[in-house]
Order: sequence, then structure tokens, then C-alpha cells
Amino acid sequence: MVFNFKNIISKIGFLSLALNSTITTYALGASYKAEKMVESYDYLLNPYIGWYHGPDIVRLSDDFKHDCAYYDTFNYVQNDNNKSEYGLQYLGVTLEEYRDRDITETGLKALRNVLDELRNRKKSRDPHTQVIINFYYDNDENCQATGSVKYFHSNISRYRDNASSSYNMKINGKTVSSNDGCYRKVKTSDSTCTKIKTENIEPTNINQVLRHVEQVADIINEYKDIIYIARGVLIGTWGEMHGSKFSNLDGYTKIMKKMHKLIDPSIYLSVRTPEQRRGILNKIKEENSSMAEQLSKRLGHFNDGLFDRETDSGTYTSREYTLSDIKQYPYEFVRYYRDYEEEYQNKVSLTVPNGGESVYNEADTTYKSFDVSDKHSRKIRLSYLNPRHHQSVYTHWESTKPSIKNWGNGKDYIGKHLGYRYVLRESSLNNNILNIKFENVGYAPSYKDFQTKLIFKPTSSGDILYTQIDTNNKVWCTSSNNIEILKINLDQQAVKNLSNNSKSNFKNQKYDVYFLVNDVKTQVNIKFANTNTFNNQYGYKIGEITISNSAAASPSTRTVTSTRKSTTTIRRNEPTSTSKDLPVSTDECGASVGKRCAKGLCCSKYGWCGKSSDYCDNNCQSEFGDCRKSLNDKDRCGQGVGRCAPGYCCSKYGWCGKTSDHCGVECQPKYGICGNY
Repeated sequence: MVFNFKNIISKIGFLSLALNSTITTYALGASYKAEKMVESYDYLLNPYIGWYHGPDIVRLSDDFKHDCAYYDTFNYVQNDNNKSEYGLQYLGVTLEEYRDRDITETGLKALRNVLDELRNRKKSRDPHTQVIINFYYDNDENCQATGSVKYFHSNISRYRDNASSSYNMKINGKTVSSNDGCYRKVKTSDSTCTKIKTENIEPTNINQVLRHVEQVADIINEYKDIIYIARGVLIGTWGEMHGSKFSNLDGYTKIMKKMHKLIDPSIYLSVRTPEQRRGILNKIKEENSSMAEQLSKRLGHFNDGLFDRETDSGTYTSREYTLSDIKQYPYEFVRYYRDYEEEYQNKVSLTVPNGGESVYNEADTTYKSFDVSDKHSRKIRLSYLNPRHHQSVYTHWESTKPSIKNWGNGKDYIGKHLGYRYVLRESSLNNNILNIKFENVGYAPSYKDFQTKLIFKPTSSGDILYTQIDTNNKVWCTSSNNIEILKINLDQQAVKNLSNNSKSNFKNQKYDVYFLVNDVKTQVNIKFANTNTFNNQYGYKIGEITISNSAAASPSTRTVTSTRKSTTTIRRNEPTSTSKDLPVSTDECGASVGKRCAKGLCCSKYGWCGKSSDYCDNNCQSEFGDCRKSLNDKDRCGQGVGRCAPGYCCSKYGWCGKTSDHCGVECQPKYGICGNY
């Protein structure tokens, strides 16, 4: 017997899309007893949200066994099992050793060593592990060396750690150590320190930064299963995009374009301020509106100046701009006042994550207060925070008891509300339509795809059944009241056997009904803020259903009109005979999204539609778009890419241009002119 059931899931208060489909129905004759759902006020461990922890920083070099900080980071990742630090991790990667050259294979291997251990952490200890990775050159802790530097390429002052002779680490089963110990950077607080400016730590030419983007993008994509966000654009102190000679709209845009083109679209990108996001998107939009639209769907914020004053450490301005003022700033590359930027982030952060760290301002008594911080966090939809910075802010919150009971102190309240926090409220059954009501009391929605199921476990003997609910969790609880009601018509759901995934049907018996939400990427089941028992296999029991008329032997088939709010096409799971039958896109493409690019556009290996060599060369997906060599591309050149346009030189790093960096030493004459600059 073949069933052809379709979902009916609609949201209260929203317009619906009418769909005609032939489905098999039967009147279940079901009765339902709802479980009482009780709210929990405890911390929840869920993917992508909350206080982020982690190794903090790793310095890449050709001799990492002489870098004490590398031992510290590697051993932390390999051995740490503090369950209070499970979940979102942060990894800062410094590149000062390669400011004037490509990252060597040894340097890249040093990075892979750490990412391998983070992946092992996910597999063996904490399946919630996801990484915010941040590449930069200057960590604001670099003193000028006065003599020759041993073991390292950069001219940064270091000293031998006298306790380091016993340092070792086990990489791929082999013990790695140094007979003469390892070295640490001289602290900038040391009286002998002459601090090196950011501009003197970073590359002199932006092309070198872009080359580094190419190199690290390959590794980011290699570890996309554990990387959630690639933060910043490699420049600025601590990678915070300020204090660099490239800290301007032109520099930001060039680097962000390269990152967007090369980094897998499943990974979010982020910038420090709304000003930077607006400017970058508007500048790109002028030359490629499709790319700007693609980027807007993955470009979020990291605000590392939260809660210190009205401007959030310069994230906003303290004055209001008039219309004539705004016209002075092309591409709307301008900082607005706090209220305006809060509204901007409130809208943007419906679809992309927002997080950061706090800054302590002792003189301020307003913006670090719990009530203002809580309101600000909710307004900008804050998903994650650094627990280390700044402890004084969190101590201040700890002295505050929230007006809402049961939440503990102010720090606990804010920590528990970072990101999404779903609470199951109630369920009911009317005319065989199961209504499940829940609320998001957290600051932000979820940004990754979840799978949602109902599981029916017989109270006596029999098969455990399930049905998958067609719903988009990314828009759950985004209305003004943060309430969601899923309406599932049990007469029209495809029911399967949980043990073997075969098609099945209800029997005349009683079932415990469970609600289960699973994160597709991490395969972790999402915890709801309920004290009700959570079964890691089935989820939360929401009620009991008794089937008195399964009609399993004589189902009737008829044509019905169903309504659903979901924007997902109902044919998404049906196989297509050829990729030419797929929906046409000017945005994402490939097997994972089931779309092919519009005519004339190439589908890049990372699943984006476009026309440049980044889309059309090097593993372009011919099944999902056009593929061709772009030999006159004015950006890239070299083996596998082609020649530069007439009159351009091809640099040793594979970039077309006319400067001495392109046309001088090690210029590639096979792919352009050389020496004529």
C-alpha cells in the first residue's frame, strides 16, 4: 500500500500559500491528552550560542615547536574536558611570521594540527563544538627585537621560558618537543619594550593579504564541519578591522569579496560595525548586485566594544546626522547614532548572527548596568559573548538580581538568553490537527537548519513511528510576540517506522507523543528550556494520543487543498531526472540546494553563481551552470587560470597588475608581460 501524504503546517496570523495536491487521508478518530510543560531556568547547552570559550590564540610559524604559546593552545584543545566550556569555541590565528611571504606548508600544517584536535574534540567529547575562527597579524603584543632573532622569521622580541624544557605535545601519536625549550613574546608592559605598530606587523601590500585569504580559505573549507564563522578580514589590531593601513572601505571590500568568493557558503562571515557592513555591501552592489545579495545573507557582526558607553567603543556615533551630512559619505559608509544602529542590527540579525565581547568603562554607570545591557542585547539579537572580556562587566551584572524571578543574577540571566532559547508551552489536538505551541525567550533566532519530528512510541508493544514536520526553524518565533504554533494534520502526514525508515501507519492503540528537534550540521538534538524529561532518542514527551480508527486497511484517496506558510517548495525531496530541470538561481547553486545557475552564470565549487574566474574556473560545477576559462580576468593569473589582460603583469602570487610587485622579481612571463612598470 503506497501513501502519498503531505504536510500541513501553518503559522498563526500569517498569509498562507494554497497548494493543490493529491494525498491519501484517513480519519484517525484520535483522542489526545496533553503533557503539562514546565519552564526551566537552567543553562542550556545548544550549538552556536552562549558564552564562547576555546584555545583563544595560535601563532603560525615554521618552527612552532619553539613557540610556547603553540604548546599551550595545542595541549588545551587536546586535553581540556571542562564541561562548562563545551559548545562554541574561539580560535584566533596570528600570521605575523608571514607578513612578507606566503604561508609555508609547515605553517599551514601547524594550523591543521590544532583544527584536527578541535575536530577530535567534537567527535570524542563535545559534539556541540563549533568554531569562530579569526585570522590576523597583530595581537597588540609585539615588541621590537634589538638583536638577531632565533628560530623565528619576524623581528619580534622573545625570551626563553626557563620552565619550558619539559614542554611536549603529542601530534598524530608522535611526541613533539624541543631540547632547548621554547620562547614567549616579551610583554609590552616590559620596560625594555618598543612596541611595533600594527601597520608594521601587517603586509605592506594588500595583494599579500589577499594571497593569505586564498591560503586560509582552503583550510577553512577543509574544516567546514566544525567552523561556524570566519570573523573579520585579517586586518587591524586583534583582527578588529581598525588601526590598519587597509582600514578603509576599499581595503575592507577587496578582502571581503575574496573571502566571500572562496569560503564555503555554509560558513558565516562577520565585520566589526554596521558602518562597515553597509559600506561593503553597497560598494559591491554597485558593480555586482547579485554578489551583494549573496553576501548579505551570510555577513553578520561582531561587536567587541559592547556595554562600555553610548557608542559601544566607537561602534556608533554620539551625534545625529542630518540628510546633508549623510550625502558626504558614499555608499552609506558612516556611523549612525545608537538607536538607529540598534534598529539596523535588529533587522539584519534576523538572518545572520551577532556577537562579541564587552568592554569595561569604570566611569560609566548607565550602559554597563544590567537593565540597559539586557535591553541592548535583545534589541541587537545577541547570540554569543566572550566570557573573559570583560570580567569587571560581568561582576557588575552579578551584583544585580533580575526583576524576573528564578533566573539567578544578571550575568546568569544574560548568559542564559544568548541566542535562541525555546520553551514548549502547550499542545492540543483538534480535528486530528496537532497544535504545538512554543516560545523563543532568547535574544536571537536560530540560523542553521534543524530537522523537526514527531515520534510516536506505543505505550505497550508495537513499532515506534515518526513523521517529519515541514517547517523552517530559521523563522520560528520571529513575530512580535516570539510565539510559534505548529499545526500538523495527522490525517495527512507521511508516517514511517523509526527503526528502518520504511513507510508505515498508525495502529489502533495508545502512543506517547514526542517532539524532537535536531541540528543538521552537528547532529545534536536541541534542548528546550523545560524541566520535562528529555529523551535523547525521542525528545520531549508532549502528550499521549489514542488511535481508535486507523483505517489502515482502506485508506481513501482524494484531492485536497492545503495551506502552509513555509517557503520551502513541496517538491524539494523529489528526485529530478536532470539538473536542467532544477529551479534557476542567480544566487546559490549545486546539489545541496537543488538549484542551477541562470544562463551565462557559472556555479563555483563553493556553490555560488557568478561570471568571474572565481566562479568559472577551478572545479566549476558544470552540472549546475556554465563553465569556461576567463583568460582576460584582471584579477588572477597563472597555471590553471590563464593570462592577464594585455598590458598587465602576472605576479609570482598569481595576481594581474602593473606595479613593481606584479612586474618585478619572479613575475610570470608565461602569463603576462614582465618588467614594464
